[in-house]
Amino acid sequence: MQSISMQAFTEKVANENVSILDVRGIEKYRAGHIPGAKRYIAGETQAKLSPEITYYIICQVGVTSVRVTKALEALGFDVINVEGGMVQWQGDLAVDES
Repeated sequence: MQSISMQAFTEKVANENVSILDVRGIEKYRAGHIPGAKRYIAGETQAKLSPEITYYIICQVGVTSVRVTKALEALGFDVINVEGGMVQWQGDLAVDES
């Protein structure tokens, strides 16, 4: 399983167009997520993923993202776990009020 440190991930987000899957619950996602991150819902989101894209998987503290990263990797997706989770993210947040 591939992982990336929060520092390296933050630099990547600042300099590249990356695909981020946020695996937290709806309340935490709506309260604040990385701009451009899509909420991951097991089964539902999975059907929409492309094997051509690298996805960065993030959760609240870095535990759930490991499990999801391993599961998606086993299905053949190119995924990278973001170490430390949202508690270590210090960049901007987008809020979803819908």
